[in-house]
This record gives sequence, structure tokens and C-alpha cells, in this order.
Amino acid sequence: MLSTEVREVSGEEERQAMFRLRYDTYCTQLGWINPELCPNGQESDEYDPVSLHFIALEEGRVAGTIRLIRQSSLPFPLETAFPKPQAEDLEVVSMEGVVAGEVSRLIVSPRNGSPSHALCLGLIQALFRKSLHESVTHWLQAIDTKSHRVVRSLGFRLRQYAPALHFMGSDSLPTTLKLSRCLDDFRQHNPRTFEFFSQDVDPREIVSMAASVVGS
Repeated sequence: MLSTEVREVSGEEERQAMFRLRYDTYCTQLGWINPELCPNGQESDEYDPVSLHFIALEEGRVAGTIRLIRQSSLPFPLETAFPKPQAEDLEVVSMEGVVAGEVSRLIVSPRNGSPSHALCLGLIQALFRKSLHESVTHWLQAIDTKSHRVVRSLGFRLRQYAPALHFMGSDSLPTTLKLSRCLDDFRQHNPRTFEFFSQDVDPREIVSMAASVVGS
């Protein structure tokens, strides 16, 4: 069985490996980002210093990544193409107490021995648990239509708040997710999903648990 681990990025060597994976995906494979903007073969931007970064490791190699861009003086990337979410889009009465973050750069390398869906779900679970511990109340995400269907099938009640647009190389939907209601939604959708997301899991067991959730 392959050795896997999902956790926050640690150290400059892992950060550079994460940026190289992003380059391989967005610049080389998909062509969504001009490689001339990344002359060192690493894709990074101005949001990375204000983001939480998680990686999936397979046999010690960075095999996937996800980040949560935290509130800062910068507008969220989503807001450069879509309207800024308002209180009703976040299912709240006012913006007081709202702590939002934008989920982005969810990537899994195609050259893995572990199932891609398990790595993806493991990354989402780790970021979800960290977000709760950091008192993040809402996720924002511009998500492509195919991924939107997959994520909703797992019990995530993403709220689309504006029409789809071509964004970051694909037709994307601007969505919000109220984290406080997620566990109730998971409980109703699938007991295994609820169990997985309601606890902090050993980083070395996340991928195997994620595989059982997706296969349930």
C-alpha cells in the first residue's frame, strides 16, 4: 500500500514542489496560465502569502494541493470576474461576523498511484477542518460545472449566486458555502461523509478514509 499524507505545507522545499505542481497543471497541461509569467517553472501569485496551503503527499512526493485565500486588503480573485457576494448570497442577515475565504488551486497530479477522487476529497476535508479551527464561516469558489456536480453529489450545498462565466480556462459558477450548515447536510446525505468531516483525522489516514467515503 502506498504511503500517503494530507497536511499543511511545511518548509520552503515543499512550497516549491507545490508551486511546480501548479505550474505543470495550469501552464503546461491546461494552458490556462501563460508560462512566460512563471519563468522559474513555479506558478505562484500575490495571494499565496495570505493563504492556507495544504498538500497531499504520496511516498513523500507532492501529489496534490489546495489553498484557502484568506480575507486581506486584496479583493478575492473570484471578485475580479463575478459580483462581490452580498449578505443574502452568504445566507446571513448582515456581513458582521462573516469570515470568508476563497478555495482555489485544487490540483491532483495525474501521475499518482492513489485514486484521484480520494486525494481530492482528502484535501477538501483537511482544509474544511482547518477552516473551522480558524473560525472561517464561509467558503467562496469559482467552480467548473463538472466539478460542481461532483461536489454537490457528496453533500456540499454550494449556492450559486450569479450566472456562469468563462473564468480561469473553463465555464465556472460563482458559489458560496456556509460552513456551519455543512455537517447537518452531511448527516442527512451520507453517514460516512458526516463521520469523515466531523473529526480531525490522522494525516496519514485521510486518503484511505476518503476512498471509503467516495466508494460508499
